[in-house]
Amino acid sequence: MEIRPLQESSAIAPKTKPKAPGPESKPSRRERDEDRYAREERTAGDAPFWLVRMASDRMARRRYQSARERKAAMAVERRWIAALVQSATPELSAWQTTANRLADWQRLADRIASLAAVEPPQVVWLPDLREGRGQFWFRVEGSLVRLNPRAPGSPRDWIATVAHETFHHVQQELVSAFYQGEPLEGDRAVLAAYYRDARATYETLGPGCPPERHREQDLERGAWAFGEAIARTIPLGR
Repeated sequence: MEIRPLQESSAIAPKTKPKAPGPESKPSRRERDEDRYAREERTAGDAPFWLVRMASDRMARRRYQSARERKAAMAVERRWIAALVQSATPELSAWQTTANRLADWQRLADRIASLAAVEPPQVVWLPDLREGRGQFWFRVEGSLVRLNPRAPGSPRDWIATVAHETFHHVQQELVSAFYQGEPLEGDRAVLAAYYRDARATYETLGPGCPPERHREQDLERGAWAFGEAIARTIPLGR
């Protein structure tokens, strides 16, 4: 999952004279990865207030929920995912792809987003994706599910990947709605607050966050469960 933060501008920080490039100013790989995770395309001066608040929470790694509230939200997420997968079963029973076509993956993402009552992401090929089959990429003007057409994997692996990354899109849509003050009720309100904290404290995969730890993060746990469940739901081999 990839989320890019706000760039600094005069609206947030005073202008300073840039330093001349040199070996001492070259960012570490970890710093580059963190920048790649959190940086938004817009400058802070052009961003709406809700986006500034979201970026601020991310930079501060701010958590609002208590341990009890978080635990209750995790139970809500499990029920919500089960209901979403159940409703997806008839919707996706006729879905199939025979040649790893982008249009088929877009159609799968569209159906999942529709069931979750959010706008769908745009699915695009990204042949130079460094790791894995897919990646969610948050953008204010329309988020992306980016797929590497060269990556290996069985049809079920690919279905799980697209469903997983689309679930990250659903999470972000709830978070964005929360920050924008849109009316949210019931499970969606609980999940939006849960994902807000999960987003703010999210760690990118790397030396400091190995795969087993990365997968157990609040944003990842549900996405893995959902992706694998959808992959089991869709019949293949017709």
